[in-house]
Amino acid sequence: MQLLRLEAFPVFIGAKYNTVKNVMIDLNAMNGQPNAGAIGVRLGTQGTNTTDTLGANSYNTIQNCTIEDFWRAAVQMYGFQGILNPDRGNRIIGVNGGFCEFKNVNVNAGAAADIRTIEMNAQWNPLIENVKISNIKASVMVTNSVYGIRLNPANSATDHVSGNIVIRNVSIDGIWSDGTTPTTSLAVGMDIQQLGLNSTLTIDNCVVKDIYSNGSTTGRAFGLQLNNGFGTGANVTRIQNCNIYDLRAPRSTATGTATGPALHGMNLQATAGVVTYEVYYNTVLLDGNTAPTLAATHSTNLFWGNFSNAVLDLRNNILVNMTQSGTGRNSVLFGSSGTNFLKLAATTNNNLLYADTAQVLDVIAYNAATDYVTLADYKAAVAPRDTFAVTEKVPFMSYATPLNIRMNKEVTTLANVARSSNSRYYYGCLWKCKKCNHS
Repeated sequence: MQLLRLEAFPVFIGAKYNTVKNVMIDLNAMNGQPNAGAIGVRLGTQGTNTTDTLGANSYNTIQNCTIEDFWRAAVQMYGFQGILNPDRGNRIIGVNGGFCEFKNVNVNAGAAADIRTIEMNAQWNPLIENVKISNIKASVMVTNSVYGIRLNPANSATDHVSGNIVIRNVSIDGIWSDGTTPTTSLAVGMDIQQLGLNSTLTIDNCVVKDIYSNGSTTGRAFGLQLNNGFGTGANVTRIQNCNIYDLRAPRSTATGTATGPALHGMNLQATAGVVTYEVYYNTVLLDGNTAPTLAATHSTNLFWGNFSNAVLDLRNNILVNMTQSGTGRNSVLFGSSGTNFLKLAATTNNNLLYADTAQVLDVIAYNAATDYVTLADYKAAVAPRDTFAVTEKVPFMSYATPLNIRMNKEVTTLANVARSSNSRYYYGCLWKCKKCNHS
């Protein structure tokens, strides 16, 4: 969206203070010739003066809109330059009990190209709130990938997203790279790369579920994949009150520290620079309902690596790993080295960690060299951190398909006692007893 003022020399003025609301867009990307460039709403810059703020597209709102059958993005926001002249204050929101809904993509023909349902770069203070992303599927991928949200896809040091970035009350349900062709193809709920200087990212009250990659080599499934540092400054990413579950990558051979395992509830990186990750009151369940097609599948609820400039503050989470893995390693926590493993903040505490004991190699934690099989092993390794960590098979309403990670309050367990007493040892997503948004 651009406004053009015609003079002797054209002056490009960015789109500002526009609201697109209550609009339904069906792009029919697979009708006839597949269209790999089909985008519902695109904010893109024009002109060449990257320092002129008049050229930026700022303070625009996409509100209570439905966009479907796209192939590239439902919404794409690309600014001039993340440092010199980002777009400012753009919003994708639902209001008055409504949602933006981006859904119903089934790419089953044509040459492979990424699907990035919400895609942004060079943005400052963006807001994504009250959004539902569902049923986004592709069966033509080989190395290309499928994403719910992707910010700064190039991991650019200049075209990053910056300021106060908020992603709140977002549901991502059904991100699939399936079919028989995927090799390294990823399926990712949220992928957010390098942020700008002194930025904050808040991911709050979100659900990420039904994430599936059928990649045959290092194709993987991620709930969250974050790499949020900056070369200097003090970036902070907070992930709170979120539920992540139903991740599957049955053909993946991914393991080790270069790629991490096949399944990641969260993958937290700091290759771009300084960042503190605050991970509070989340529930991540890797269930045991999908058997691997290989002898070994590897999984972890939380992987962190390249942490020389990072800290992980882990509090009051429920992390349960029940993955069927053959001879693969199922870890609840996975630090990519002994040094990175100990980058847990001193305030890390009160986590509920459970690894299924029915598999061959199920461990509470792993540091790329040593398996900490029991909770006692883990607590000894990280002491004095996580002093009040506990372990139990959490009484979710259903571990079977369809999963239901609401707590069965009729069962007396550590998790339920903590909830009923409103103690500081409350584990997992705080909203599960207070709201009905999460299922």
